[in-house]
Amino acid sequence: MKPKSGLARSADAVVSEIDEFALVLTGSRDFFHLKAHGTPPSKDDTS
Repeated sequence: MKPKSGLARSADAVVSEIDEFALVLTGSRDFFHLKAHGTPPSKDDTS
């Protein structure tokens, strides 16, 4: 596994903030999570 780039860490931080906002609004951190629907799953995808 490669180390994360600065952009990937920034994106993770944004997603984390959105999850925190969802928790405040709805009581659920995964309120805005959706399954991928436009891109086929990769070989590394375990979900």
